[in-house]
Order: sequence, then structure tokens, then C-alpha cells
Amino acid sequence: MVEPIAGVLGAWAVLSMRSILPYALAFAAGAMIFVVVEELIPEAQSKGNSHLATAGAMLGFVAGTACVALARDRRWGLVLATISVVGIAGLLIYPGPALDFVTAGGAGVVNSAQGRLELWSRALAMMGDFPFTGVGMGSFGRALWLLYPLATVGPDTVLDHAHNLFLQAGTDYGLPGLVAWLAQMALLLWMGAGAVRHARGGGLWPLAAGLLGGLVAYLVHGLTDSFTYYAKGHTVVWACLSVIAPLWLVLGSRAQGSIESRAQVAASAVGAV
Repeated sequence: MVEPIAGVLGAWAVLSMRSILPYALAFAAGAMIFVVVEELIPEAQSKGNSHLATAGAMLGFVAGTACVALARDRRWGLVLATISVVGIAGLLIYPGPALDFVTAGGAGVVNSAQGRLELWSRALAMMGDFPFTGVGMGSFGRALWLLYPLATVGPDTVLDHAHNLFLQAGTDYGLPGLVAWLAQMALLLWMGAGAVRHARGGGLWPLAAGLLGGLVAYLVHGLTDSFTYYAKGHTVVWACLSVIAPLWLVLGSRAQGSIESRAQVAASAVGAV
């Protein structure tokens, strides 16, 4: 319910208050930094989760930055492809440092690849047993210890989510909800890419590119961890996502109007001849 309301408010704000848009964006950036420092960093570093949380955050940041760079200039694609090939080759030739980094701290679920894979297998089992309804939002931890106990840690360990954004959606909502969520994310990616394309060369390009890069970073980071929906910081995430749709609508209408005006000018010129 909050997304349509926020989308309408965002469209109205972008259209009617353009003069204060830079100040509003500066305030939003400050709020995001506050939430990151206050909520996300302490949570990510708690319970021995520091190594995988750091790796996931780094991967998400790199993906978001690469997306913004490609949106700015497609020639970055060759550079990014070269870096990716070199990085993959390095991991294949010298996998030890990467494995040591990921698995440092023992076999606990929250701080090793072995434990994380076991947790993901339990999440897949939940989706198989509750395919249509899921176990319900916020019920992952209770269902885990009641029906799918872990071998690497005991039941005294607090595990309230699947440490994977996609598996978390599947266990919370079931397969129909997961499909709907994936469709929503795909639509937002399409709208974000369209907003970047329409805003190219304009004053709103940084906003469009930043939102698209942030969404890509959010989804890539979600491969290794899950930002629970009931956390305070998730309000900022959904607020940013709700801006993508109105921004796409506003920029698309501008582009359409520009095309129509050019067509009218061309038709007038032909008529004059």
C-alpha cells in the first residue's frame, strides 16, 4: 500500500518543487548516511557476520558503480569486462585468499560459506514444503528451528532471515509471492534504465543513475545477505524504490513531448515548403 502513495507523492514533488529538489536530495543523502551508520553497519558486524557482510557490501557497491558507469558511457563496458575476466582468472588461479576471507571465523552460519550454504538449503526446503503460502513474514527463525534444525550451530543462535534476499522472499511469501516480487524488481530495473536513458544530458540524470545503481547494488548484495523488511533502515530502501516509477513517468512524458514538438516543427517546415 505504501508504494502507490509514495509514488504519487514523489511525482507531485518532482513536478511542483523542482527549485528545492537539490536540497531535498541532499537531505535524503544525509538521512541515508545516518541510517547506514546507525542501523546497517552495526547489524552487519554483529554476531560474527563481518566477513560475509563486508564481501556482500563490496560486491553490491562494485555492481552499482559499474551500472552507473555504463549508464554514463557505454565504453566502460569493455573496461568492466576486462576487470571481470582478470578477477575471475585470479580467483581460479589463486582461490585460497578468497576462500580464507569468506570462511574465516569457523563454520557458524553467519560467518562462513559452509554454514551459509547449509542455511540456504533449509530455506529451499521451506519453499518446497510451503510453496503457495510460505511460512509468513517474520516467521523464518521459528520455522527453521522447529522443522529444519541446523547441524553447524545450535538453536540458541538467532537466525531471523535466510541471509539471501531472493530466498527470503520465497520463504516469506511462497512461490507466487516470489514471482510477484521478482516481477516488481524487474519492472523497477526497466523503469530505472528508461529513466536514465530519458534523462541523459539533463539535470535529473544523476538522480536517475543513482537510483538505478542503488537498485542493482541492493539486488547483488541480496545474493549473499538479506535486509529484513521490518528493519528501520528498509524504509529508506522502499522510499528510494518508490521514486523510480514517478521519475520514469516524468522523464518519459518530457521525452514524448520533445518528440512531438520536433515532429510538429518538421511538419510545419514541410508545409511551408
